[in-house]
Amino acid sequence: MKLLFVEDDSATIEAFQTALGDWNDDHKDGFEIQSETKKSCGEAVAYLEGVDSAGLTGMIVDLTLEDGEDIGNVLLQKLDDMHRRIPVVVFTATPAALQFPYLLAKYKKGEKRYEDIFELFVAVEQIGLTKILGCNGSIETMLQHVFNVAILPRVDSWCLYANSDGFDKAEKALSRSVVEHLHIAMDKDEPFAPDEFYISNLEDLDYVKSGEVLRYKNGDSPNQYVVVISPACDLALHGDPCKPKSDVVQVCELEPVAALFKSVGGCISKRIAKESKKAGDNSETLQEKVDAAIRSFHNQVLANQYAAYYHYFPAAVGFEGFIMNFRHLKTHSHVEVATAYDKTGYIVSPNFFRDIQSRFAAYYGRQGQPVICEI
Repeated sequence: MKLLFVEDDSATIEAFQTALGDWNDDHKDGFEIQSETKKSCGEAVAYLEGVDSAGLTGMIVDLTLEDGEDIGNVLLQKLDDMHRRIPVVVFTATPAALQFPYLLAKYKKGEKRYEDIFELFVAVEQIGLTKILGCNGSIETMLQHVFNVAILPRVDSWCLYANSDGFDKAEKALSRSVVEHLHIAMDKDEPFAPDEFYISNLEDLDYVKSGEVLRYKNGDSPNQYVVVISPACDLALHGDPCKPKSDVVQVCELEPVAALFKSVGGCISKRIAKESKKAGDNSETLQEKVDAAIRSFHNQVLANQYAAYYHYFPAAVGFEGFIMNFRHLKTHSHVEVATAYDKTGYIVSPNFFRDIQSRFAAYYGRQGQPVICEI
């Protein structure tokens, strides 16, 4: 690991180097840390622009440096402008002066040990973040494969498209194609992490998107969240000025899965107890049957096999576990949506939302006959 420490106070630099030496003495078998120290924004930028910064896995930055108070903000913005995807911890006596929002963490001096910061960088390194987004990991390898196998053989076709539709459109289309190739290359038969269920909404638009997670502004609502279930074609912007094709938005409520587990689990327990009483089971056998039945029920819910109108949403990105109830639908105008809901900043990943819409359509497209009374 390699850290850049940006600090101008000599005593603080000495304390950092002492802590780093102790850390390396304790981690000779792995996760030793190399460091570079710069005292000004100018020195740090020059270092980042040079070849010596290759392999940098993190930065610890003070806001007040030799070339000015709060100039650490300027350094952080320059880092972002350089497209250097390096995790940054701001460690400063004046955290209130921080203006740059995209950080690994921020701490006030004296409230955190350097060892704790080192451990945070180690955790980031272990999940492969700096490799993946720092152009050294699996994405970079796959990009090279996509470049060689999927793009280069079709360059002539892309050039023809650019000449007919414009270079800006061609660049965007090529970017989409590369992303799709990456997606297919990485879509292996492996379990997904819960955080993959939700993706961050990178565009702060006035209109909502299909699959977007919204929160009721009225905090007294029993179910705080809904998901936009309208198909993407209804919400696509068109015309001048750009407006969605449909003038209404359909949303579906999310219910806390814990509440479902509690209510249905209680019914299961009562049913098993009644059946066990008839069978003459002892208390130990009864408890085993109840536990097994509740486990089976939980597994069915998580696998979307319990009911055709339920779909499970995992706990992730600060959300608790939810159940989408297809029976709890609401339709609003776009103005009503903006009035009644706040955006959470998250959208259900298309990988999962396609399945939700398929199950939703199947549920409302089902055919069944009325109950026929027996004679």
